[in-house]
Amino acid sequence: MNKIIVVLMFAYGSVFSQERALLFEISGNELMKPSYIFGTFHLLCKDQFGLSDNLKSKIENSQQLVLELDMDDPKMMMSMMNGMKMKGDSSIKDLLEPAKYDFVNSYFQDSLKMPLKMMEKVKPMMLYSMLMPKLLGCEAVSLEMELVALAKKQKMEVLGLETSAFQMAIFDKISYKIQAKMLYETIENSDKSRKELHELMDAYVSKDFLKMQQLIEDSSDSFEGLEDELLKDRNLDWIDKIETFAKEKATFFAVGAGHLLGEEGVLSLLKKKGYIIKSIE
Repeated sequence: MNKIIVVLMFAYGSVFSQERALLFEISGNELMKPSYIFGTFHLLCKDQFGLSDNLKSKIENSQQLVLELDMDDPKMMMSMMNGMKMKGDSSIKDLLEPAKYDFVNSYFQDSLKMPLKMMEKVKPMMLYSMLMPKLLGCEAVSLEMELVALAKKQKMEVLGLETSAFQMAIFDKISYKIQAKMLYETIENSDKSRKELHELMDAYVSKDFLKMQQLIEDSSDSFEGLEDELLKDRNLDWIDKIETFAKEKATFFAVGAGHLLGEEGVLSLLKKKGYIIKSIE
């Protein structure tokens, strides 16, 4: 599996990697009430999905839910659609050799029932994301949407650390040709991609962060050097926002698990600022 996918989900480094927890309490630094931060895996098989009673109780103790994106925003989908198109005149047909384009086109038509012709201007990374449910080979569940449903039930406000426009723009910094190559290779090696995705998912569910780290190190290095833009820079940008939210109200944060771990992960950065970080089983 290409490194960009595992980088988006997990991070490097050993800080907190020994923990067998995905949920952490944030306290200290004169916070009136503790806040909580939970590491997510954006899609899970339904039979591996479950929110513990402990996690639900922490949401109940919070006053607002903050995700990477405000997934309760009715304008989010339109914003994402506007950001899905490649800049300039690029199309997927221009980025792949004819035989490879035909191969990808056939896969989208036969396996996904989506005619590629209607999506030729879409960024290859967005096309890649459409493969995920098929690669999982199961009924997929979004952790974030389950958290949003719980928040709505409690009439909690849902907010975001970033905008969808910002996230879509990240993929303009990665060569469209490399993105298209990754898309083709993933489909060509779909059995291998499926196996690696399930290994990642299993490591997440069992909270085996050392295994996650090993999977990252063993993955393709096509996007070596982009970890700063995908993780480090975003983590740094989030810290002030996390502090502001936590000082205003008891907040339940939920971000991709990869943003939590490592020397430059969110947990370590908060600890360096004087917050007390405690893992919760």
